[in-house]
Amino acid sequence: MANMLVRLTRDALAARAGDQDAMLRLARGGIPLLARQLHPSLGPIADVAAGVYDYLARDDLKAPPVDGNYTTPGAGRFTRWLLGLKDGIVVVVGAPGQGKTATLCAIADRWPTASHRYIVGVDPSSLSGTPLEPFQWNGARIRRLPPRSVLLVPDSGLYLEARDFSQSAEQAVRELAAIARHRQVRILLDVQYSSMLAKSAFLCKALLYKSLGPAWEVIERQEMRGMAKLSQEAFAEVPADERIRYVYAISQEADFKGLVRVRLPDWYSDDISESHAAPEEWVEGDYEERADA
Repeated sequence: MANMLVRLTRDALAARAGDQDAMLRLARGGIPLLARQLHPSLGPIADVAAGVYDYLARDDLKAPPVDGNYTTPGAGRFTRWLLGLKDGIVVVVGAPGQGKTATLCAIADRWPTASHRYIVGVDPSSLSGTPLEPFQWNGARIRRLPPRSVLLVPDSGLYLEARDFSQSAEQAVRELAAIARHRQVRILLDVQYSSMLAKSAFLCKALLYKSLGPAWEVIERQEMRGMAKLSQEAFAEVPADERIRYVYAISQEADFKGLVRVRLPDWYSDDISESHAAPEEWVEGDYEERADA
């Protein structure tokens, strides 16, 4: 409720200063409430009118989130943009146990045009009943990723130092970006802190923050602390037990910054995250490149 009051107060102040969008948001929230108070019989009519307005209006002009939903106005537009992404890298940064790998799975599940959904470093037995296929990190195999496939790389800092892929982590990321662009591949990376990942990875289509560890101001890259601070200030408005359900998304291409709710697929289980191992600890069976669907 406090979060909603803050938003309403901000809109009231902005409307007083002449912000037309803020006036529309206040009217959307206030008119149905006023109609019910004055004439209870008008309640259903007001609800229908409000529903039509929400259907036609821009996302950031729709009704404010109800208590218990902390998404930022415009989150729906960002989600549609993300689901329409054809290629590129998306990076998730967050502390252990905050749902980074779950977020990768949630995004991959909602990309219906994927020809394959691969995940690196997870025991194949943990993938039974999921659409994910095991994938061993290897430069030659990555270069042969089928068109329109999706590659999930949990704890990506472990892999982008792999000597068989390139001479440096930066070169490896640049090559990943080139592969993504030319083969219409989408690559999802997660990492605990931005300092653990090559700088080139942050030339990504979207950067998603989860809650960070207590030392984030020291460990995060200096040039990225401003974005990290924005994300953690937003999470501070969300109850601790709800934070795992959200990411703070930043995308210049989508023109969006804010909290987005993560909806996990039915097939996801913590076994996927818990079975993850470092490259030298996990060996996959024979890799077979299947014909493009």
